Amino acid sequence: MKKIFITILMGIMILAMCSCGTVSPTETVDQFMTAYKAKDNETAQAVYSGKVDAFAKSFDGYGATVADKILGFEYNIVEENIDGEKATVKVEITTYELGKAFEAAAEEMLTAAFAAAFGEMTDEEANEISMKALDEECTKLEKKTYKTTCVINLSLVDDVWMIDEFKENGSFYKAIFGGMIEITESWSAGFNG
Repeated sequence: MKKIFITILMGIMILAMCSCGTVSPTETVDQFMTAYKAKDNETAQAVYSGKVDAFAKSFDGYGATVADKILGFEYNIVEENIDGEKATVKVEITTYELGKAFEAAAEEMLTAAFAAAFGEMTDEEANEISMKALDEECTKLEKKTYKTTCVINLSLVDDVWMIDEFKENGSFYKAIFGGMIEITESWSAGFNG
């Protein structure tokens, strides 16, 4: 009886010691979000299964104001679900209405695009005008009023929770870009459909 009790007790202690070292999915997401906002690619890469430079490059071409507004989001982790070696973490994002800034800059952006298409200016000039227009509209954004929830998927890899690679226009990007992606998707559907 004494041997059985000691064996069970040792098993419980071993399980407790093993579980103490594993960072939870919520802690992993928090680490990633903090690093992402701070442009700390090394820390973000440690918990992200995709290539961090892929999302870091998503800011190429944007003006400083636009990039600052994108990274100016606030987040609140609201729910964690673990199912074996898979997990999801729900995150509420509050950020600027970047989609509205994009719409406000659209006329100037489209005028520049048509001018480039008809050879009245280079693509580089058109892009510069477009990004300047968007940057100016983003400067006007003072309050974070865009709120949405995204779900971040994780997988347990070698006893470490890793964030699965984000889809290009998935819920994470849609959240931090403050409605901008939805606007471009809507326009694209209008042109194609």
